[in-house]
Amino acid sequence: DHYSVDVLVKDVLWLGFREVFLKSDNEPAILKLLEHALTELRLDAKLDQLAQEHPNVYDPSGNGEVEATVKQFQGILRTNKRDLEKRMGAKLPVEHPLFSWLVEYCSFIITVRVVGRDGITAFARVRRKNFAKRLVPFGEFVHVHVPRLSPERQQQGVLEPRVVEGLVLGYGRQSHSYLVYTDGEFKHVRSISRMPLSKRWRVDKLQDVKFTVQDQHLKRGARAVPFVDLEKPKVDEQGYRRAPRRLELRQGDFDPTMGGHGWTERCPKCNRARLYGWKESVNLQHNDACRAGIEAELATTAKGQARLALSKTRVERRQGAAIADNQRAGDGKE
Repeated sequence: DHYSVDVLVKDVLWLGFREVFLKSDNEPAILKLLEHALTELRLDAKLDQLAQEHPNVYDPSGNGEVEATVKQFQGILRTNKRDLEKRMGAKLPVEHPLFSWLVEYCSFIITVRVVGRDGITAFARVRRKNFAKRLVPFGEFVHVHVPRLSPERQQQGVLEPRVVEGLVLGYGRQSHSYLVYTDGEFKHVRSISRMPLSKRWRVDKLQDVKFTVQDQHLKRGARAVPFVDLEKPKVDEQGYRRAPRRLELRQGDFDPTMGGHGWTERCPKCNRARLYGWKESVNLQHNDACRAGIEAELATTAKGQARLALSKTRVERRQGAAIADNQRAGDGKE
């Protein structure tokens, strides 16, 4: 699941900066996330400069500004959660799908409403204008205006209602819109109408939300070789003899941008090539699990099968020559 990586990459691209420095703490999980995000940005984004920064080990004071922002976010999340629970008259469990949308909602509130030292919000600093939509409390039950040129409106007659009922779960970052949940679907709409106070909160409608933010995340198109377990180094069975040359694996077999099958996790050559480029990995070798996975993928195409057959012939010829050498050596000793 590359949800965290894809979201981080999407956020960096939304900023629109040409020079990006990603700073994180020294937690292993965060460092791994940063490593994958940097790889994706190098492949997908055309940035002038991309680098990473880390604070001193065991010294969190170097991330003071980040820690302050985290506390600010926790306070806004806690306030909105308490407000929603009070309006519903019920407890909102953290495990409920609605909670993931609340996290997204609160993070966007910080982006469009918290003013920095320069007197403007983060949204205005990036987009050069303020967010145009009126903010609506999370989970409010509203009337959603169906766009005039939408397929739903075209299929309906002129006497059918022009609004539907839905829940406000967030806002759109790419366009000034509301994210609403209506008829079992999540949609971005430009216009809504608020209901009277006595009808704005429907516990039954809020409980109907069955999908989290992660469930709505689109999977990446590039196929990758699945994760494998770490393997122990094997002793060369042929001792000092030079092993037969196996199939030559090329950059196009791995690099998704070249139509490859994806990089293999925990393979030293793949990790090096993914981070620093294929030319920087020429002195490394793919591990056996990586080679087996790629050969299985190549066996599904005609060109790959031809390459595998040629490599197999070369290995068998080399092994036959080695056997013949051993027999001649044995006859000479006798």
